[in-house]
Amino acid sequence: MSSNLNDSDKIDACIKLAQFSAGRHDARRNEEWKLNFSLWGFLLGTIVASRQYDIQVPVSFGLRVMIATVIVLVYAFYWQRPLWVANERDKRRVFFFRTEAARIMDVQRYNVPNRYQTLNDIEKENFGFFGFLRDWSMRVQLCITIALLYTASWLVKFA
Repeated sequence: MSSNLNDSDKIDACIKLAQFSAGRHDARRNEEWKLNFSLWGFLLGTIVASRQYDIQVPVSFGLRVMIATVIVLVYAFYWQRPLWVANERDKRRVFFFRTEAARIMDVQRYNVPNRYQTLNDIEKENFGFFGFLRDWSMRVQLCITIALLYTASWLVKFA
């Protein structure tokens, strides 16, 4: 931070930066859940419509499972993982700037570890490329998506 700022200004700046990062995380999380509910609604609608209107799709069972597997992998590694990394960065920025504000105030009892880290640090700490699967929210979303996709694979009538 600039040396022209007094401590009060530095604290205010840290708090505003923490709030900015928290806001980014919240906005991204809202969009994440909107997309997930849309995807899940589409999958449920597909299952219900195919059963109710006796729609048949001319695809073999093996191809169905392969398509569902590809969708799960794309969903996990091109949607969930990048979201998790961005969310994790923003959460860590919140802690970093909160810690900086406390450090400037010289609050000795406020001993929060510095959680601002690079992507490489985040991945090392969280078992590399698959670390996002340790997050409960990511696991829940992935399990629901897998369950719906494979249910659709089994229940949709295929010719």
